[in-house]
Amino acid sequence: MREPITIHARALHRFISSARLIGATTLATAALTLLASPAARACSSCFSLTDRGREAYYASTVFLGLLPFLILGGVIFWLRWAAKHAAESPEGAPARPRADTAEQSAPS
Repeated sequence: MREPITIHARALHRFISSARLIGATTLATAALTLLASPAARACSSCFSLTDRGREAYYASTVFLGLLPFLILGGVIFWLRWAAKHAAESPEGAPARPRADTAEQSAPS
């Protein structure tokens, strides 16, 4: 059986090794970003001097900021709708009759 100190030392060594790897990767990414040419870092819509471009930038920012809430609201609305229709239907029966079963149950 291993001693707890040995296990903790190995875990600490693994943590430090992975932290060094993550730190080196982050540093390399930051250096490559800073060394990239200014044309590669430029954003034509962010630094547009025209009012039309600036308005489009702000509108897209607002839309993309609200999009997750709109999606979440749609999912919640659908779940409530499905729960309401499931509660209205009898146990085990479909909420709406299918077209082919409605034709069969109609008197001839």
